[in-house]
Amino acid sequence: MADKQALNQTAQALIAAAQAGALGRPTQIFRAETIAGPRAGAIRLFAGLQTGYLHRVLAADDCALARQFIAWPFPGDPQVYLDGKAVRVEAPWPPELATAAIRLREIAPHPRGGGRWVVGVDEIGRTVIGGLTDATPHWLVAGTTGSGK
Repeated sequence: MADKQALNQTAQALIAAAQAGALGRPTQIFRAETIAGPRAGAIRLFAGLQTGYLHRVLAADDCALARQFIAWPFPGDPQVYLDGKAVRVEAPWPPELATAAIRLREIAPHPRGGGRWVVGVDEIGRTVIGGLTDATPHWLVAGTTGSGK
């Protein structure tokens, strides 16, 4: 898949640049996870105690440094933010790789259990099922116009 290849290429370039000191000072990235979502590709970089530094450098100047490493032509702007103990670098897929429409009947027509429904898919393509229970007696579906609510 072209998207996984681009994600792996971007992750390897970021790791090599960080270790060589090209991001300001040598930074050890211990692990990288790639996420090929339906609309964007993302990489989670784990750098231990240097995670804050890595975030600050990659997020500076509207992610100017991070843009140089993303191995696919992306529309819009990349995002760099902290995601738990990792730095997340994310950029939208170009139109030929992005999933333009996700039809509910194609992912799960009838979820098991009464009072349950298909909400959609998460960032890695897994089906999200919602339901009313004592723990979640209410749901709020929010989003901008055209976002697929």
